[in-house]
Amino acid sequence: MKKILKNKKILLLLIIGIGIIVIIFNLYSKNQSLEFQVYSTKSSPDVELYNALSFNSQNIASGEVVGFVSFYFNTDKQPRDLRQYIKITPSNDFDEKGKQIFYEVDIVKVGNLPIHYFDPVPLSVKEVKDNVITLTDKSDNLFKINKITRKIVMSDNTGDQTVLITSESSFRDFQNKLLK
Repeated sequence: MKKILKNKKILLLLIIGIGIIVIIFNLYSKNQSLEFQVYSTKSSPDVELYNALSFNSQNIASGEVVGFVSFYFNTDKQPRDLRQYIKITPSNDFDEKGKQIFYEVDIVKVGNLPIHYFDPVPLSVKEVKDNVITLTDKSDNLFKINKITRKIVMSDNTGDQTVLITSESSFRDFQNKLLK
């Protein structure tokens, strides 16, 4: 009789042990799923990113570009709960020097708040050198557009340099690097 009771206790402990292992595996799986959801959510841009900006032989631009402002060269400065996007659009207007006028719109997303679009800021052509067109605003922020690589590097008046990420795959790679 004692042997039967002992076997039942062993069987009961074995069932409890298997149950605990199943619960632990289930909790681990849910944690992995939530972690994937966080990465997936944070690595999706809030606006469509693209670069359809092109220049003709007289450096007259058409199209537009929308990109994520990344502290690509110094990711420690990248805000975690704030996302800034920039839209640059050429206009059909020209300044008194005959240079095309562009407009820049800041698009900001803070935490769970809705996206906010700021008023357009005019940009003027400061310099055209080789394949790089430099635009500037009234605050002396610079937007350097490489016509060949289509890369846009921005320098603000404090000296910070940022890169405009204009593709969703590059955005995802950048955000995943930040989350690790």
